[in-house]
Amino acid sequence: MSSKWAATAATAAAGAGATDGEPPIAKRAKSGRGIDATYATRNPLLRNAEEVRSLVLKYREAALVENADSKFKYVTFNIRPNRTGVRNPSVKCIQELQKYLLFDDEIVVADYGHYTWLLKDIHGYPSFIFAPFYSGQEVGTLHKNLDDFTQEGEVLIAGELQITINDIGEKRYIYNTLSGTYTVPLLRRLTAKNLEKRYRSLKDFLTTLGVRSELIEQYPDKPLFTTIVKEKVLPSDMVKLYSDFCEMTMIDFAEKIKTPKKSRRGGARRKTLRKRRHTKSNNSNNRTARSTKTHRRVSIIV
Repeated sequence: MSSKWAATAATAAAGAGATDGEPPIAKRAKSGRGIDATYATRNPLLRNAEEVRSLVLKYREAALVENADSKFKYVTFNIRPNRTGVRNPSVKCIQELQKYLLFDDEIVVADYGHYTWLLKDIHGYPSFIFAPFYSGQEVGTLHKNLDDFTQEGEVLIAGELQITINDIGEKRYIYNTLSGTYTVPLLRRLTAKNLEKRYRSLKDFLTTLGVRSELIEQYPDKPLFTTIVKEKVLPSDMVKLYSDFCEMTMIDFAEKIKTPKKSRRGGARRKTLRKRRHTKSNNSNNRTARSTKTHRRVSIIV
């Protein structure tokens, strides 16, 4: 990817779905499509919220938020424990998070921004499931969340997607197939041919929807997706969702500084030498003791 294109990608979106100040498509459409909508309108691919027993959260990454004093800080969101100490999400929390999931051909009209995605076989049919993520913590939009929030099935491939714009105003889709939860295990059990077939699955899927193949680009690295999002301020409506509906607490994020390990070569060598000296000394003492004992035994016999 050229530096010019990387710069275009970096400035194209201020967080997922932030075009002209409007909310993302998932929010604009959520009033009639969520799990709490009528049976006739809700997406049948969504799992019943009562069946979702847990909400996987990431704690080694953070979200950038703005406080009342217009100051910014990194925080992590955590579910409050109940009276028994269990940190299970409420049904209402899952319902609200499910409303941000998008499916299949909604990718064509989705706003500019960053998304997690997975291709999942549900009842024998592949379904493309994706959701906008606004921070490094990716609350409710981790690949595991997308899998848990939808009907049971096999995840075929997963990754991240950025929808941006090129120099002539066309939407461009940049994606990777990086997912520690789903892609890494595939590397161990699939042949190279089958793996490559799955890698092409997203591009093929978008092409069938009418997106020109030259507007779809695979990017093999992850920083394009994570580094940019970490610098975006979490929208206030998302803070409200996490705090109110999900009753999460915000904890100041203090990233652990990794200090380089000191070389132990000298210390280990000195320790080895000391051990050798100690062993040599013990052997010498043992020989002396055996010699003394032998002399005494001989003396006693005489």
